[in-house]
Amino acid sequence: MGTNGITKSTIIWIVIVVIIVAGFMIFNVLNKEGKVEYFLTTANAEAESTLFNNYTEFQKFIDGKNIKDTMENRATYKKLSFSEKYNEEFFKENKLAVVVVYEDTTKDYIYSIDKVTYNEDKTEATITYTYKYDTFADTLSDTWYDYMFVDLDNTVEHVNFVRNTDSE
Repeated sequence: MGTNGITKSTIIWIVIVVIIVAGFMIFNVLNKEGKVEYFLTTANAEAESTLFNNYTEFQKFIDGKNIKDTMENRATYKKLSFSEKYNEEFFKENKLAVVVVYEDTTKDYIYSIDKVTYNEDKTEATITYTYKYDTFADTLSDTWYDYMFVDLDNTVEHVNFVRNTDSE
């Protein structure tokens, strides 16, 4: 092989690598669009799905609910501290919506935040979520509530919580 053979094969390999990397990046961008980032933890007390405008309101809401401090980012599956994320600093820049669903002692459940949409001026958000029974799970020892936390734009004044009936 002469110098031209090495150069041609090197160029071919570079082109192949660039195509693979570009394909991977496009695939990731397209997949992230459909995945809503929200945080999940559990508690032992029932609550209404609610929008929180400030830290004081939020503290009153969580008081006595025995919310587990470790929560999971459902887009990345990384764990983080509930109390460290949702503090006074968070509420200076954001608002928070909480979607609460119940798990009893006999069924498996499917639940997720499917979509978050805003009106034109971002004063109203609509959170579409799935919550449905899956299968019989036998008798578990306890019941609990799953709290799904959705970070919202600071301009939001009202949230519509819409249960996705297409998934039932």
